[in-house]
Amino acid sequence: MMFAMFLGAGMFSFVVGTCCSLIENLDRASIEFQQEFDTMNDYCEICNIPPAMRRRVRAYMNSGREIANRKNEQHILSLVSPALQVTSPSQYPCA
Repeated sequence: MMFAMFLGAGMFSFVVGTCCSLIENLDRASIEFQQEFDTMNDYCEICNIPPAMRRRVRAYMNSGREIANRKNEQHILSLVSPALQVTSPSQYPCA
């Protein structure tokens, strides 16, 4: 009886862990951006970059992310037929 309880608990924890891992990896682009952002913050810390310059670097990285998101959006829209593509971006705003 005890063995079955441990086996059930182990299987339950495996399923919960797998589900959490799947959910975590759903937004891969955000994870990659956050890793790059963390790397840049670490670099700025190691090199003693002044706070004003750090803010400029962070702003640049954030604007680059927005541009990359727009390029990705254009690629996604190119995958559907022209009849299904949105003609006006304000018609269905994504952001």
